[in-house]
Amino acid sequence: MTAAVSRDDARITDGAAAALLGVGLLVLFMATVDVTIANIALPSIQRDLGLTPGGAVWIAEAYALSFAACLIPGGALGDRVGPRAAMLTGISVFTLASVLVAASSTLSVLLAGRVFQGACAAMIVPQVTAMVKQILPLSWRTRALSAVSATSVAAVLLGPLVGGGLLSIDAWGLGWRAVFFVNLPVGALAILVLSSAPFPARPRSGEKSDPLDWMGLALLVIAITAALSAFSGQALPTTVVLLGVLGAAFAGFLARQRHLLHRASALRPIVDPDLFSGPNFRWGVIIQLFGQAAIGGFYLCLTLYLQDGLDCPAPRGSPVGPRRVRRARRDRPRDGAGRRSGTTAHHQRRLGHGGGVHRDVRGPGRRRPGASLLVITSTLAAAGLGLCAAPALGVVLTDIPTARAATATAVFAVCQQTGSAVGTGALGTLYAQLTDGGAARTAFCATVLLCAILTGACAAFAFRLRPGAGTVEPGDGAAPTTEGDLHARPAR
Repeated sequence: MTAAVSRDDARITDGAAAALLGVGLLVLFMATVDVTIANIALPSIQRDLGLTPGGAVWIAEAYALSFAACLIPGGALGDRVGPRAAMLTGISVFTLASVLVAASSTLSVLLAGRVFQGACAAMIVPQVTAMVKQILPLSWRTRALSAVSATSVAAVLLGPLVGGGLLSIDAWGLGWRAVFFVNLPVGALAILVLSSAPFPARPRSGEKSDPLDWMGLALLVIAITAALSAFSGQALPTTVVLLGVLGAAFAGFLARQRHLLHRASALRPIVDPDLFSGPNFRWGVIIQLFGQAAIGGFYLCLTLYLQDGLDCPAPRGSPVGPRRVRRARRDRPRDGAGRRSGTTAHHQRRLGHGGGVHRDVRGPGRRRPGASLLVITSTLAAAGLGLCAAPALGVVLTDIPTARAATATAVFAVCQQTGSAVGTGALGTLYAQLTDGGAARTAFCATVLLCAILTGACAAFAFRLRPGAGTVEPGDGAAPTTEGDLHARPAR
């Protein structure tokens, strides 16, 4: 067996490590901001390409679905070939897909590009955390992982603002196409830095990485896609079918993983059960599911209450998907005249494609009861979310060995997407059912109470976390050994 290269021999300078971290955060922002940056451009795209409202909505949905569905496969691939190889591949194809989307003149080409963008973003995002754990000294990692979490949150929230800015200045005279062309210089810079930087981890020659379980990956992708689609505003028959597909695919995936665990095979489970042996990761995943369900449900119901209860126009480019808002409105019971309950004349406004553009019939000078309290409480909620989000990833990954960091990050991100989808679907439907006869305030209070219960459960689970209790691998504090050594370590 080839002798491992010592960490002191493989060490890189602090400047090189900082440069790699900066590029990692930049590509993380690029991959995550595309989840929402296109929302603000949907009306322009629809007019330019002559699309139907349903086709325009799928421009946003295609990216989100492919991104969530491919996160775990992307993390598993990165753990096998190494973070730099996976990032370079993902960034290269992501950049080309961005050019394809920007140059497209038909919906089919545009959607194909968005699907490729989402799949490549799913390959990029888990590698950033893996790179942090491999190249940075131990003293840097807590702050670096906090920066990773903060960048992810900021990218989602700033997407509509960045997209709106590019549209308002008509960058390069390209109109909505600038929203996607902007990825070209970012991708080129990232490829240049990653290719030339003294990256310390390289695969060991003469050794093969573990082969991928393609059947398991396919079942997992189908299950995740069905789960997210079922709660994204489908009609009831479609939702029932998707839930059936979810149950069958997930059962098949679990059976496949048990089969691999109990037989001598070159294949290993995609999601190693030992990832959940540490309390921090196990409880962190549960907190992520409950917390994202509360966050997603709260912001959807807040959007609906602002429109239905306080007659506020919904912001263009809102992160809340327009299909989910329409479903919540559609699910309201009808009255004897066939009208939606709680849908009076001033509620029946056209929903815009960027999250909703409405006419405020009260006028800008009229005071809206309860608006000030909502501003204060929403600000406090956002501040609390920021305080929790920044250290979350660092605490959860303390139990995870470096060789499994990408897969663990992908699992954590999938739980975020799934929890948000379930929360918006379940609480949005509940809000719609409770909004009867214009009682939007009662419906909002009830859904906020459920969100508070979910948040309280997260706080209780957080006491089970053990910050600093993670395993310290040999040589932590300096740069890692060769990437081949990291992948050669057994998962258990």
